[in-house]
Amino acid sequence: MSGSSQSLQRLATLAFVSASSYVLYRQCLFSVDAGHRVILFNKFKGIEPNIYAEGIHFKTPFITKVIDFDVRTQVFTQKHEIVSTDQVEVDIKYRILYRPNVDKLPQLYMALGTQYAQMVIPALVTEISNEMVLGLEARSLLVDRKDIGKKFQEKLTQRAETFHIVVDDLAIVDLVFDDEYVKKLEDRQALVAKHLKK
Repeated sequence: MSGSSQSLQRLATLAFVSASSYVLYRQCLFSVDAGHRVILFNKFKGIEPNIYAEGIHFKTPFITKVIDFDVRTQVFTQKHEIVSTDQVEVDIKYRILYRPNVDKLPQLYMALGTQYAQMVIPALVTEISNEMVLGLEARSLLVDRKDIGKKFQEKLTQRAETFHIVVDDLAIVDLVFDDEYVKKLEDRQALVAKHLKK
């Protein structure tokens, strides 16, 4: 065998070993970014109970799949249309700050997957909004907005916990009333302002 053939064979062997080592390295190790947590799915055992924090970790090659969760507080906004007890149409916009319960990630994944927020939060917000806000007059929504938001957060926090979701905050960020009600408010304000000028 000539020297050039041997060199080519050595080069091909080296390339194969390097490629194999890289594939094996990629299959054996995984990294977790800051603000994230990882759980592993084992093809034979299912979801493993361990939760992995930031850093580089080992896994069984070709058998385990990495499932990544962003565990930082995230924002979810939702609009909900209601008709108050005094027949005023109101568009309410809620802002919810939430995150997954880190200690319950395996259970959360098995129940809802990684798209848990989209599956749970809109339904809970609609349900609680119907419960709390539908029985109020439009004026109460204006005057007691902060208290309503606080009570809403308490209810949402309790219900979200059963799905392993932590609610850090809820706020009513916008209230839009129908044109007729807005005109009544403007007329009333104009009347008060006129009375005060006298």
